Amino acid sequence: MSESGAQEGITFVVTSCGRQELLAKTLDSFHAFNTYPITRYILIEDSGQPEMLEFLKRRYGHLFDDILFNEPRLGQIRSIDRAYAQIETPYIFHCEDDYEFLRAGFIEDSLSVLKDDPKAITVWLRNLWECNRHEFEMRIRFTDTGVMYRRVLPKSSHNHTWYGFTFNPGLRRRADYDRIKPFTAVGHELEINYAYNALGFYGVTLEEGAVRDIGRGHHVADIGEPLYRRIRDYLRRRRRERRERRKTR
Repeated sequence: MSESGAQEGITFVVTSCGRQELLAKTLDSFHAFNTYPITRYILIEDSGQPEMLEFLKRRYGHLFDDILFNEPRLGQIRSIDRAYAQIETPYIFHCEDDYEFLRAGFIEDSLSVLKDDPKAITVWLRNLWECNRHEFEMRIRFTDTGVMYRRVLPKSSHNHTWYGFTFNPGLRRRADYDRIKPFTAVGHELEINYAYNALGFYGVTLEEGAVRDIGRGHHVADIGEPLYRRIRDYLRRRRRERRERRKTR
């Protein structure tokens, strides 16, 4: 359950959708490496599967202050709005259910960056070479506590541009959510990214990564997800299955 003694209140929010094994790796690695006291733990489950809810209560019921179960499914954005409506702390550590944490101190480092740069919308935690071909400024910035970080540069593809907002694991301010809430009224991740860019915000990334993506090939289609993304993820799953079959021969 909640830990006490935090200088700055942080709520941990994780979005989940029926992937027990990946979620377990995410949560277990987070608690193995996190060294910052969390004020409140919230999980929102959007699979609509009763057996998933049973798993969550059995394995992680002692950990979470709130386990929110959507029935029927709400989709990613409405789920996030529902979870964020419960938050009273000034900071949110947003997490997805398919990442593995790799080192300690990532929340302390991220908090230092957000205090240093008021226009940083969220602090990325991936290694620089694992960021889906995003580019970063050459300059390395330093916070007052010596944490190194860089700004994320805009990335254009498929007739749109990403400016650094993401729902990947990372620390963010509740006040910045309040500026444009609810997300449902704005759109999906891309439209939210445009909204924050219009307000002058951008993404930043730690120089020293702290997570890795473990969800490739295990994507769950979101409600209203574009067809091209479903096709892309289907092809990724097929390639992964072929690789796994070759390994067993």
